[in-house]
Amino acid sequence: MTFRNGRHIAAARAMAGLTQAQLAELAGVHVNGIKRLERMEDRLGGMTVTRIGEALQKRGILADAWPTPYVRLAG
Repeated sequence: MTFRNGRHIAAARAMAGLTQAQLAELAGVHVNGIKRLERMEDRLGGMTVTRIGEALQKRGILADAWPTPYVRLAG
């Protein structure tokens, strides 16, 4: 799962019905990391984004940045 930017992560999180704190807990990252990514204060990449993607995928959310960014339910 790849994300285009922080708004893309926020959209996926919202579709999953999760708060920032809930997503952080599921992904095993600090909630401030989620907040910074969604405010686009940090660049996307690394283990944090991978963990976020895996946590959202376990909740049945799919997202990709190519060719056009999308977020949808799996299935």
